[in-house]
Amino acid sequence: MTTMTVTFDRPVPTGVETGGTVVENITATPSVVISGNVFRDVPTRGVLVTTLRPVLITGNRFDGMSMASIYVSADAYQWYESGPVADLTIRGNSFTRPTGPVIFVEPTNQVIAPANPVHHNISVEHNTFDIGDVTVVNAKSVGGFGFAGNTVRRLDEPDHPPYTSPLFVFHGSSGIRIAHNHYDRGLNTAVVSD
Repeated sequence: MTTMTVTFDRPVPTGVETGGTVVENITATPSVVISGNVFRDVPTRGVLVTTLRPVLITGNRFDGMSMASIYVSADAYQWYESGPVADLTIRGNSFTRPTGPVIFVEPTNQVIAPANPVHHNISVEHNTFDIGDVTVVNAKSVGGFGFAGNTVRRLDEPDHPPYTSPLFVFHGSSGIRIAHNHYDRGLNTAVVSD
């Protein structure tokens, strides 16, 4: 275990408490572009996103992922290793044969308040999703989530019962925009809760 001493040059903000606050050096967080890759049959998540600076994931193929193709965390509760996302664009990718939520946003915050979300400004646009009975987006604690111009196709599977997984699940989120998408087979269903 490493111990650090942090010295502040101004008063500590109200609400900051010992044992209840995590500090991140945001001057060291990177901007990221992930482009032109193939992620195939990976037994874990494809891409883990946990940076405050702009992230662009574009022109990639995610095929047969065992966990989320794109996983957005913010694990300051258990691993103390990552903070919030503030500018994420997922554009022009193809997602085939996923076995779990394709895009999974799951910060480890214990208090869920739509008025005070962990993540902000996530845009999913002009992607292709060829899926079975899985959820396309499962997102918790996001302020400003857009899903537009995408194509979602439920795969033909012989003797498959009706699909039961909703395409979208939102929990403790606000500012959700789902528009101008194309759906084949299955309904544009969503579960939204506080």
